[in-house]
Amino acid sequence: MNKIIRLPGALTWMVLMAFLVCAAPAFAQEEMTADESAEKPEKGFKVGRARIHPAIALQNIFDSNVQNSSDAYNSNTLKPYYDDILRIVGGLKFDYPHPTIAVTLLGEAGYSRYFGIDSSTTKELSSITGRTRLSATLFPEGFFSFGIHDTYTRESTPRQVALAQVYDRNHNRAMARLAFRPGGGQLRFYIEYTNDLEHYADSDLSYLNWMDHIFGFRWELEFMPDTAVYMDNSFALRSYFDYDRNDAISTSNSENPEAMPLRILVGVMGRVTSKLLINVAAGYGNSFHKNFKDYNMFIGKAEVTGRFTPRTQLKFGYERSFAPIVTFAYRVDNKIYTEFKQWAFKDQLKFYLHGSFNIVEYGEADQGVILDNNLANPDPAARLPKDRLDFEASFTPTLRYEPLVWLFLEAAYTFTYVWNNNDYEVRRIDSTQAGTDEYIQGIGYFDYMKHQVFFTLGFAY
Repeated sequence: MNKIIRLPGALTWMVLMAFLVCAAPAFAQEEMTADESAEKPEKGFKVGRARIHPAIALQNIFDSNVQNSSDAYNSNTLKPYYDDILRIVGGLKFDYPHPTIAVTLLGEAGYSRYFGIDSSTTKELSSITGRTRLSATLFPEGFFSFGIHDTYTRESTPRQVALAQVYDRNHNRAMARLAFRPGGGQLRFYIEYTNDLEHYADSDLSYLNWMDHIFGFRWELEFMPDTAVYMDNSFALRSYFDYDRNDAISTSNSENPEAMPLRILVGVMGRVTSKLLINVAAGYGNSFHKNFKDYNMFIGKAEVTGRFTPRTQLKFGYERSFAPIVTFAYRVDNKIYTEFKQWAFKDQLKFYLHGSFNIVEYGEADQGVILDNNLANPDPAARLPKDRLDFEASFTPTLRYEPLVWLFLEAAYTFTYVWNNNDYEVRRIDSTQAGTDEYIQGIGYFDYMKHQVFFTLGFAY
């Protein structure tokens, strides 16, 4: 693949992907919302009211670009490498439904083994991952309810942060929710507080650690059976609590990128006909950055779901959202997506398709970041390019076969393509080496393509 993709070619890709996504709409690896047939036995070991669900899966993955690297790199350490990955994941779910207090506890632990087929360096990506989720709700269906929910995730997947790729991250999201349902439940109020924390395992990246304090208020009014209008409001305080300007000024930011994002959405959701559901909302968002130009614009979504039979579902949607980030102040996602789900042969065979196309807008890059290794007297022209616009396309078909209620086999393929409208790149220099081959210290590219093939054998009861 050539690095340079001119804008007309990118537009052609957009049209092609839109056609593919609409013609073969899409997949998400999650359970159908339709009820399973009454003939199938209920899963889990029953202990009183509670049920315990054990699970274990063995997965083999071929990844054509394990580090999400651009093929524009000539360096042996940065160019794309393929590898085969063996993942072992075990999990246990405890579910206790009760009208007074309902509790769900989920724990998963996994190990990903990279074999270093194309390059021995990818073996270093082998890692332990995990996820735990606790949900406890007092009076879940009552006039008043109170819930505490916490999800912890240990991630080890490539993701571009600032100007470099990082891997191991710990993420914890804890929420307390107070709900009131006067008038028989047709009118509903929710007051929430969420603490969202992301922490990087590498101490050299501690200046990227952040915490959100999110305050939310939502109300819903069901004016027709299964149809409601709603308003969703949230305000957050984002703190980069370990930010050190000396560490970050040549990497991500010249000043602490704290923000106070505000989001307001008004919409309608529910059933239009017996087979058609909608969720449409529009609103306003502002990132309120301390040292940056703010995102100050429209946000919203429009989603239509068709449930043509109890086992056939088609979804099409568009969503515009934003998030505060380092280096560029904010990121805006304009995502078009489709999903298709089909069950057959008494629910033993399940077919999913998922496709998406995303136009990613960025705020203006921090012009205080130093790209010159001559920190004592940096070249004033060595600054980040201001304008960045990315395009992201993905397509995933999946086939799942369940010969027994507790046994499944799954095969999937994912194609991912990310490119820039203007071949966005970041050049680091050393102005003391002007006129020599050592002047350019490195170039960072942000486009990549990858293919992934998954085979899974799993037990879930």
